[in-house]
Amino acid sequence: MKRITSMKNPLIQQARSATVDAESTRVLLQDWAACRWALDAGLRLEHIFVSDDSSQKAEIERTLKEKEIRYYVVTPGIIQKIKQTKYSSPVVAVCDPSSLIKPPSGSLVLILDQLQDPGNIGTIIRSARAFGVSHCVFVGKSALFHKKTISASRGHVFTGSCQVFETADEAADYCRQAGYTVAFTTMNADMTLSEASSRIKGPLALAFGNEAQGCDEHWASCADTSISIPMNTQVESLNVAVTAGLCCYLLASPIGS
Repeated sequence: MKRITSMKNPLIQQARSATVDAESTRVLLQDWAACRWALDAGLRLEHIFVSDDSSQKAEIERTLKEKEIRYYVVTPGIIQKIKQTKYSSPVVAVCDPSSLIKPPSGSLVLILDQLQDPGNIGTIIRSARAFGVSHCVFVGKSALFHKKTISASRGHVFTGSCQVFETADEAADYCRQAGYTVAFTTMNADMTLSEASSRIKGPLALAFGNEAQGCDEHWASCADTSISIPMNTQVESLNVAVTAGLCCYLLASPIGS
């Protein structure tokens, strides 16, 4: 344990530059739950900063000492400056997520295209893990390591694998080269979800569009097929996290099959 008292310390400056984006090589974990989940998943925490007046300080220090992890004690003000908010927290940490970048695996891969809401992203990942889906592909900027994403996933952002691409074409090519049929979700589709569970043979990569627009028309040219979920016409659409959960249940889970 070492104490840091200056904002000019290079480790503090590095922590302030960390982000919550999926493509980042240095991400900021903003509470003790996120740090515990990351450690339990085997991720490396580069720097850990513990607030010197937190009621959780004794528990946090005990856990870090048991795991023989070096940490730094700082003031609540420095924690606030690292987080760049007016709110402090018992601990923040800089994490290296590079071990999560792996090739796709499993019978179903999810492609999340331009999703914006951290709660939706986290819920999708939690549902995916529940039904045996371990790999997600992200298109565009995605707040994969946002505090709300981590919380909604119950830490499962750290238990699978992922890849990040700038465009839908890159994501589709990546999945196709790995042996996956590429499909996207839309209202007017080639087949329903129940039909897809019997008609599509082999591994499937399924794309979901953002909360406002869904999958844009570009997916019609870069995907192999499309899938819809029939529903009552009085309802305009399903929440994207609900849609993804249903798809994981029927297309990947032994329970669903």
